Amino acid sequence: MAAIGPKRGLLVVLALALASVALPIAARAQEAPDIRASLGKIANALTANDPAEAMQPFSKSFANYSKLRDYFTGLTNGFTIVNEVDVLDQQDSPAGLHATVRWSMTVSSTGSNQSTQRMAEIHVRMIREKQHWKIVDFSPIDLFDPTQAQTPTSPANSSPR
Repeated sequence: MAAIGPKRGLLVVLALALASVALPIAARAQEAPDIRASLGKIANALTANDPAEAMQPFSKSFANYSKLRDYFTGLTNGFTIVNEVDVLDQQDSPAGLHATVRWSMTVSSTGSNQSTQRMAEIHVRMIREKQHWKIVDFSPIDLFDPTQAQTPTSPANSSPR
């Protein structure tokens, strides 16, 4: 059996010390919520007319869960939707994640060539529930209100100025 010299022994101790610090940090990084993946899942589900899938990233404890589910259902039933989501700001903490996103949405009436562009800055908060990261705050949600997503009237039908 070979003996470890003093320099080699010090290197082994330093490597073990570094690993004891680096591994927990790497593990926490892997556990951090991926806000872009969650928002992308919502955007893709709305485009695919799948409101149930769009609600998957949300916690049922989210105060406006039922209202947002109804908005998503109304939008996907009556409109074709294209989304673009940009994360403007993100702060991670041991308690969760806070982010501000710019959500742009093009809403077209089904069977029509008319569309409306809508945009809002939305504040998002995610926390860990059991083994999954869930959205517990998502506001304002008026962007997704299907009654506000009506396509514009044609210029011939608009009121005079």
